[in-house]
Amino acid sequence: MVRFLSKVMKLSIFVTLEMFAPASGLDFLCDDDGLLSQPFQHAVDEVLGCSSGSTAEYRDEFSRIKRSIETTWRTMPKDAHSRVDWRSVRYLAHRHLHKQSGLVVKGLEPSQLVNGTAAIFSQEIPDFAERLFGHEREAGGYSIDDTTLFISALERMLYETESSLLERAYESVSLRTHQRISKYQLGRAIVSFMKHWFLASDPAILQEVHDDESVMVEVIPEWHKVKSFVLGRVEALSFERYRQPRSATGRNLMYNLYSFGDAMKVIEGLTQSFQSFWSPECTTMKKQLLDMDKEGIGRVRLVDFYGTGSEQDWRFGESELYLRRLGVLDESSASRGMQVMIPNYMYGASNCAITAQHYLVCCRNECEDIMIDIEDEVEAPDATPEVLLAAVVASLGKSVGSDLEELLGRVASASPRGRVPLHGRLFAQWLHYAFPHTCPYPHKAGLFDGHTLTITDLGEDLGLATEQEMTKWQAIGREERRFSVSQLEKLKSESWIMQWDSEEELFVDYARNGRSGRRGKFRRRETAMLSIGIAALSLLVLLVIISISETRQVLVSMRAQHGRRHLV
Repeated sequence: MVRFLSKVMKLSIFVTLEMFAPASGLDFLCDDDGLLSQPFQHAVDEVLGCSSGSTAEYRDEFSRIKRSIETTWRTMPKDAHSRVDWRSVRYLAHRHLHKQSGLVVKGLEPSQLVNGTAAIFSQEIPDFAERLFGHEREAGGYSIDDTTLFISALERMLYETESSLLERAYESVSLRTHQRISKYQLGRAIVSFMKHWFLASDPAILQEVHDDESVMVEVIPEWHKVKSFVLGRVEALSFERYRQPRSATGRNLMYNLYSFGDAMKVIEGLTQSFQSFWSPECTTMKKQLLDMDKEGIGRVRLVDFYGTGSEQDWRFGESELYLRRLGVLDESSASRGMQVMIPNYMYGASNCAITAQHYLVCCRNECEDIMIDIEDEVEAPDATPEVLLAAVVASLGKSVGSDLEELLGRVASASPRGRVPLHGRLFAQWLHYAFPHTCPYPHKAGLFDGHTLTITDLGEDLGLATEQEMTKWQAIGREERRFSVSQLEKLKSESWIMQWDSEEELFVDYARNGRSGRRGKFRRRETAMLSIGIAALSLLVLLVIISISETRQVLVSMRAQHGRRHLV
């Protein structure tokens, strides 16, 4: 069976084409005939606007996602028809979701081989989708609207799949999903959902927490803040309902009652915003790691890492084996010994606040901001070292040393075009050494499990450092006395770029780069007329989208008059 995401992409392309087709095509996708699982059918309904009142909301969502990926899209290698390959779609989806919500979707993570056998939601789309869409559409490539539609459908799918978890949360507080409940009951249900969300992988602790909520503080030290945040989201929904009342909800508003659908809206908002709420935890952790980085190279020696873990902070307790499996350890320097790479550790699975069935909510990758700034300056799939260095200085106010300038030149020399590909492993590796506290070291695909391998997956016996292991490293640390001044100065004089690997891996298909594209802000005067043309085309596309959305509403209204029933 083709991987789920490939099928969703094909479905998205089909939907885009069906917008210009007879209404029967839309009828097929909107009908709840059992061919699609309920969560996916609901996601399709939301994206297509099958339910009345959802079209405007979808149009706003579509615009939001499109704006989010536009800067990166301008730098993607495209064919003569401005289309990208499937790898590019995966790459854009991963970056968007991680940038917006800290979400790492299992199967989209960079450490995955693109053509690997692991599937996400492999059972959610039946075989009929593959027979219907086939490989022909995939071979034609994907436009920015196709990509936006895919990301929108994927987001919806992720939110909808949490409905079963919410049902269990309802049951745990003696509520039924068909009930209209009070705001107090809704708050209890959402708090219960958060317990399930945090502890779904540990049923024993989850039961203990339900029996005695005070245990939750031992499991999640910031639980009281989490609970206040969750109840705040309930209040936000209550305010939004009165500010923008929807049709057929008058009775609920009058009696201040809430449906299961209302609870799902809260869950959607939590999934989108929880990373932002949790970011102070990530910031505190990073500060502690930076304080242990004596050389300022984005690395913490294992003797210091474990010293903190057992003496004063609960965070740093992963075993050496687990850190190695995550791809967090730098073992390239004999004089420095094993070191924990700060950004790789920060963005690794062990520090993700939520581990759901299909995704994780992790600390936000701050290197994304640097990459966006560079893309905004360059606006091309590749660039000369001089242009990239100028972009780094212009956007970030930082110059780099001669050793990094030389490395960037070597990357360009190794490329067939004599330029540096922006979306490749070597440039990501260069960014790691230019910004060692922010940008993670990019391992070769398939070597490590840094984005999704949790301690629970490996097993606590193997994933957590034993007391003996920590004691061993503490003894080493005491013997070294955390480096004398002379030893530290000696290490600083040695090159720390010892992990550099010259093997390139392109994240997208550069063979599609069939035209030069825009040259960026450095050559903007030469492309003024093209920019005007693109603006005009964008306006035309917007008008078409609005027209299509309005047409869909008419079709929905017609179907409603004939008694057709759709999922809401």
